[in-house]
Amino acid sequence: MNNITENTITLNFLPLNTKEFSFQCFRKKIEKEEDLLVFPQYVLRDADRESKDLYHISFNEVDNFEKYLCKSTINTNLTKYYLLKLLENNSAIQKKYIEEKKDIIVKSKDIKYILEENPLGYRIISMTPYYLKGISQYGYLIDYRFIRKKGIPFDRKILRMSLSMDEYYRSNSNYHIDKYSYITSFIEQNKNNLFKLNRDIYIENIMYPIESYKLKVKKYIVNNNEEGNSQYMSIITHGPYKNINGNPRYYFIFKEEHRQYVNNLIEALNGNKYSTFPGIKKFNMQNITKDNVFPLVIDNFDYTLNEDKINNLINERQERAIAIFIFPEKEEKYYYEIKWIFINKNIPTQGIHTETIFDENQLKWSISSIALQLFSKLGGIPWRLVPSNERCLIIGMGQSIKRDTDTKKINKYYAYSILIDSSGEYKKLVPLADAETLSDYIKAITTNVIKIIYETNEYRKITIHVPQKIPKEAIDNLKKVLEGNNQSRELVIIRINDKSKFFGYNIQINSLIPFESSYIKLSNYEYLLWTEGLSYHNRKAVKRYANPLYIDFIYSKNQINHNLYLQDILNLSGANWRGFNAKNLPISIFYPQLISRFNKYFSLYKIDMLEKESDIPWFL
Repeated sequence: MNNITENTITLNFLPLNTKEFSFQCFRKKIEKEEDLLVFPQYVLRDADRESKDLYHISFNEVDNFEKYLCKSTINTNLTKYYLLKLLENNSAIQKKYIEEKKDIIVKSKDIKYILEENPLGYRIISMTPYYLKGISQYGYLIDYRFIRKKGIPFDRKILRMSLSMDEYYRSNSNYHIDKYSYITSFIEQNKNNLFKLNRDIYIENIMYPIESYKLKVKKYIVNNNEEGNSQYMSIITHGPYKNINGNPRYYFIFKEEHRQYVNNLIEALNGNKYSTFPGIKKFNMQNITKDNVFPLVIDNFDYTLNEDKINNLINERQERAIAIFIFPEKEEKYYYEIKWIFINKNIPTQGIHTETIFDENQLKWSISSIALQLFSKLGGIPWRLVPSNERCLIIGMGQSIKRDTDTKKINKYYAYSILIDSSGEYKKLVPLADAETLSDYIKAITTNVIKIIYETNEYRKITIHVPQKIPKEAIDNLKKVLEGNNQSRELVIIRINDKSKFFGYNIQINSLIPFESSYIKLSNYEYLLWTEGLSYHNRKAVKRYANPLYIDFIYSKNQINHNLYLQDILNLSGANWRGFNAKNLPISIFYPQLISRFNKYFSLYKIDMLEKESDIPWFL
């Protein structure tokens, strides 16, 4: 691309100097199962053959292996493996490549180069072979990362080393500039040696620019179908989209020594403490008073010693209610125990740390989000978004696993789904699988997703959003069943990854940050979408903006308009009822992540996983 404009995003991709090439390897056809031993396996098809065969592959001569000249177009994964080995070998010659260090927490298979070591870990540049399908081009994704040493806790110091925070431990608005500086410096230092892979192949020293496109900005619908660009200001000005039915009861659970904390919290929720939040009356909720508060004073944070008191409180009050419990951060087990027991009684909860209430500045800026969570858990709908696909149900899938304490092997697979519509309105949580084997897990997922599809006849479109970690076998099985389904409705499966290796820069802007709602096309079915970024109306960088989402349309029975589905994903990034300006992931991915975190701690504290449907968003 010759003309770089404000609509151009420079991808963190360094292309090779050539699109097609050949390389020599050695191969042996795999005839039987016992042959699956040491060497990596790849499917190869010779140019003059129609059949595909599975081969062991080596780049060194091996007995009983035949020499094979492989074209780069034969198998993309094998070619990427070759490029990985080529860079690794060249790095060893140049003495640039680092071996995996025992004190580094590493799970990826890229090539890493240490820029700097300090007591916390390593500043590194990573390079990963990649095939950019849209232009049929091999190359390497390049990025800056900080990898902490084993035993080093994840804290704000690590966030500073990762560039997410600046030197004053504030959100780093220069995040893109800092990353770009490390990467371009590394490229400049190595373009004349490391990047020359062999006599014919070298890595270009300029990251690849791609034309970007723009979706519509998110529009929030509140009371009387008023539309606005801000969730908070829209509610403060017009009120929520749908009110709570009746006046709820508030069960406050606390120790006597924290009674004043409860009073301070109530004062803040009623809007009588901070000018930053005018109170829950803006949600059309009645103030919290002695008439709707039912306190329960506990002596300690051992749930088992307070179980009878809590059960008596619940049994006496059957009306719409929410339990608000005040506890210190260190009493984590108590938090999950309380959460679990109330969920099973279909009563939402709100846990608040004593440290949050004690810190006036922290409470001041978090009180509006606490009020939002209370309102949403009690059945209110704060806002909806203007949908792209009308009458479209979105099934957001998630999973959790449970491992044996001693062997660390997986002995339980859990899957669940969040049902929302394309306006971002939460419908319910539906369990999908609770299985001891992977095969049973895959079967249960398929059966229950198909059941959801058949039971939701009011929608003419159904989209399934799956995160990266859902097993490929489960998705393939689901695709196979959908393909043979006689449904006349539009069925689509989209994989969304918020932790991919992709990054992008707008080099025409001083901050290098792409605009929010922009996207680029990687192939006919793959996209990068920026749910956060600069505003076209205010180009000042005010924080560290999120990485783009990698989006892959992995199934659709008929031809579809990808832009409509990309727009829905962008919209869902603004549908998070956990807080105003909360993390900009689509809730179809973020809500299952929250549930997975609960299941992780339920498992840690020997609490049963949740296996029931719920129309209450208790996980907020």
